Amino acid sequence: KNVNIELVDALKQKNVALEQANLAQSRYLSAASHDLRQPLHALALLVSDAQRKNTQPDVAPILSKIEQAIDSLSSSFNAMLNLSRLDAGVVKPDIQPIPLQRIFDRIQIEFEDTALQKGLCLTIVSTKVWIQSDEGMLHSILSNFVSNAVRYTESGKVLLGVRHLPDNKIKILVFDTGTGVPSEKAKQIFHEYKRLEYAEQRVKGGVGLGLAISERMAKLLGTQLFVQSAPGKGSCFGLIMQSIPKPISLEFKQNERDVVGDYLSGKRIAILDDDETA
Repeated sequence: KNVNIELVDALKQKNVALEQANLAQSRYLSAASHDLRQPLHALALLVSDAQRKNTQPDVAPILSKIEQAIDSLSSSFNAMLNLSRLDAGVVKPDIQPIPLQRIFDRIQIEFEDTALQKGLCLTIVSTKVWIQSDEGMLHSILSNFVSNAVRYTESGKVLLGVRHLPDNKIKILVFDTGTGVPSEKAKQIFHEYKRLEYAEQRVKGGVGLGLAISERMAKLLGTQLFVQSAPGKGSCFGLIMQSIPKPISLEFKQNERDVVGDYLSGKRIAILDDDETA
C-alpha cells in the first residue's frame, strides 16, 4: 500500500509540474505575441511592396508563392498564439446582448465568394434571435465551423442556421455535405494539433488548432460544442445557447447610431485592429 501511495503522489507531482510548465509556456507566448508577430507583418508588407513595384512577368509568380507562404505561416502562428492566450487566461469574454443575425451577416460576407468559387451552395437562414454572449468569440467559433465546412466540402452545400429548443434554448448549427468524420473519432478533432489522416486534408494544410481554440472559447462563454458526422455524408457542428428577449433600451440607441451614420456618410474611416478574437 505504501508503495502505491508513493507512486500516486509522485504521479500527482509530475502532473502538477507539467501543468505549470505548460502554463508558463502559454504565458510567455502570450506576452511575447507582439514581438513575435512584428517580423511577419514586416515581411508581408515588403512582399506587397515588391509585388507593386515588380515589372518582370517571370518574377510575379514567385512573389505570389512567397505571399501565400507568408499567409499560411501567419495563420498557423496566430492560431498558436490564440491558443496560448486562452490557456494563459489572458482572454476574458465581454458578455453583451447581441442579435445573432449580425454575426450571420458577417459570415455571409466572409465566405460567400469562396463558396461560390468552389461551386458550393452557402445558405444562411435568417434569424431574429438575441443572445447574451461575447460577439467576437462567438463569431470566431462559427466562422471556424463555416470555414472548415467550405474547405472540406467538394460539392453540395453548407448551411448555417438556428434550431429552437424548449426553455428558450437554441442550437446554432453548421451543416455540410463534405467528407465527414468517423463517429468514433469525431470528438478527437477538438484536441490540439489533431487532424484526421485523410489525404485531401493533408493537402489543404492547417495545424489542427481551429477547433481546439473554438472549444476553449466555448467554455469561456459557458456553452458546449458538439459534432455529428458520418464519412461520405457530411458533418454538423454546433453549440447550444440560451436566447434572450430583445433589449428595449437598444431601440433608443439605434436612433443615436443613425445620427452618427448621417454625420459620417461619405467619409473614409481607417481602422487598425490587432484583436485576433474579433
